Amino acid sequence: MEVYGYLYKITINNPKSSLHGKFYIGQKKGLPSDSKNLRYWGSGRIIWNYARKNGLGQPNRTELYLSKEKAERLGLEREIISLHYSKEELNTAEYDEIGFHFGQKDCLNISVGGKVYENNPDSIRIKVMKYWTEENRRRHSLVLSGKIISDEVKARMSEGQKKAWTEERRKRAAENLKGHEVSEECREKISKANKGRKMKGKALENMRNNNRKAIGTRWYTDGTVYKRFLPGEEPEGFYLESPLKKKYKQN
Repeated sequence: MEVYGYLYKITINNPKSSLHGKFYIGQKKGLPSDSKNLRYWGSGRIIWNYARKNGLGQPNRTELYLSKEKAERLGLEREIISLHYSKEELNTAEYDEIGFHFGQKDCLNISVGGKVYENNPDSIRIKVMKYWTEENRRRHSLVLSGKIISDEVKARMSEGQKKAWTEERRKRAAENLKGHEVSEECREKISKANKGRKMKGKALENMRNNNRKAIGTRWYTDGTVYKRFLPGEEPEGFYLESPLKKKYKQN
């Protein structure tokens, strides 16, 4: 059977570079011994930029082709991992090989690759799960701990949320929540999460204003919804009843 392509690993062996010891894994169609493939040194963006900054990369290409002498000057080393006999087999092998190393500090791959993810809805989730190891979680936590977000960034985040939550989206969300009942288990989780939490700023002021508005009001219902009104100001069809009464009836 004819070989369709191969899996390779390019390692940077240059003690003077910050990329020393780092590697890139990829695939290439054809045989490693093909004349063109002998000059092929990967399509990784980081390795390509590394060669270009050292004056040996082609400025308008995403694939890196170098003579043996130039590759040695850069400290590039190539290892053929495996040969494969179909496109599907090669894609799967690349996906598995990169997935094994993905997220490690020396791995230069910025995605899992293999093109398996195009038809596999679980692959993105798998990729993220493989990346978020305990070590990576710890590193990110250390980077973000004590980090202060500037007012400018907060304003941009707020503006982005306002644009995302259009009036139409708010209406759809409200429609989806109509008649939705929160389970006792969910209520308990919310209660535990809020224990010991102190309100401040605008949230505290809003709560105080709402409490002031509620002074002197009572619970009324029309049999379906519960609302607070001042006695004598309830709409026609509403009668005095607390939502707690409905809860006790159900129990």
